[in-house]
Amino acid sequence: AVAAAYALDSGRAPRVALLDIDVHFGNGVAAIVGGDDSFRGRLRYASIHQHPAFPFSGGRNREKFFDKVGADALRFVPLSPGVDGPIWLSHLRQDTLPFLADLDPHLLLVSAGFDALASDHLAELELLPADYRAAGATIRDVFPRLPVAAGLEGGYDCDALPVAIAAFLDGLLQPPAR
Repeated sequence: AVAAAYALDSGRAPRVALLDIDVHFGNGVAAIVGGDDSFRGRLRYASIHQHPAFPFSGGRNREKFFDKVGADALRFVPLSPGVDGPIWLSHLRQDTLPFLADLDPHLLLVSAGFDALASDHLAELELLPADYRAAGATIRDVFPRLPVAAGLEGGYDCDALPVAIAAFLDGLLQPPAR
């Protein structure tokens, strides 16, 4: 949220999209985006995450985040424990990315968490490194000419983490399919 606010306030990116693929809901980011009316029409935040999972928000209590900017700025995609890569990717493709693309952003910031890996015992989603490669490629296909910056969030399987990061970046850096 801080990087998005800087990009907006500096004029370098008049519209910014934030994509959160960490297994946990980004309640702090949602509170910042949802609590500041100056972001209306300039910033969108979408979180695809496991629910229930710590911090136990991003599910039914999400309405409190819509007080200032409304549902047009925030999209929460809570997924049940046990969801695998193909289902996760379908939500990314059919819901999360189209919502962000509708803003016609000048910059995409990705909170890139890799704790949804099946081998990461912190949560209960079942993604594989190949799913992260597909996610990166999908992001590039939806935003073929858009600057994208990704920051590392969660990921606690130290053996699988670098493999998943490399897969995500490989997908993101491939030429768009279109």
